[in-house]
Amino acid sequence: MNNNARKQYFHNIAWSTIEAVLFQTLLLGHHSLLFKVTDSYFYGLMGTLFGFIYCAVKLFDLGFNKALLSFYSHYSTDRTLFFHFLRQQLLPNIIFYCVSIIALLCIKLFFPTHIPLLSSFDFPLLIVAAGLVATESIKALLKRLLQLAHNFRSVALGEIGCIICYQVIIWSYYLAGNQLTHIFIFGTFLVISLCETVGLFFNLFLLQKITNRICRTPIAKNAYRQK
Repeated sequence: MNNNARKQYFHNIAWSTIEAVLFQTLLLGHHSLLFKVTDSYFYGLMGTLFGFIYCAVKLFDLGFNKALLSFYSHYSTDRTLFFHFLRQQLLPNIIFYCVSIIALLCIKLFFPTHIPLLSSFDFPLLIVAAGLVATESIKALLKRLLQLAHNFRSVALGEIGCIICYQVIIWSYYLAGNQLTHIFIFGTFLVISLCETVGLFFNLFLLQKITNRICRTPIAKNAYRQK
């Protein structure tokens, strides 16, 4: 490993660590405060919905993020091939997401008592949750692509900046004397998630020939030769 590759490696590790530590610390503090200022039912319902959202994000991925890593050497040298690969891989994910969300909303609309937990969430909140599953799934994909292009710094700054903005909005609203509601918390999170997704996409768009960047590094070349 030459000096440039070593510097790139430690740069990526450093920003990945900064993102993980700061993001999780801020999130822990935020939820600790929420636990103190809300009752157990409110907090439990909120935690359950967050759990369902991120479980759905993993479920709707269908192994796509793993495929990005496994076949990177095949589509990374040609943008046309890259977008063709994305279309082929994303189609099952999109179909699965649409069918699942429509089925869930239909159950909520026509058979609200069949799933007791589902009856705890009102219809607008489920719409917001469905939107969050979509934005968080797209965000995870964009983050992985940027990280493959060694753009760990922009990903880390985006994540940290957005979690800070989210918390500032929530706690400013609370300190102004307003009562926290599920729709406000998840609605705010949806707006922040959407803004971050747009920012990541814009960042990705600015990286002309994004996938070629990793292929020019000695680490990538050696890895591809070994394959």
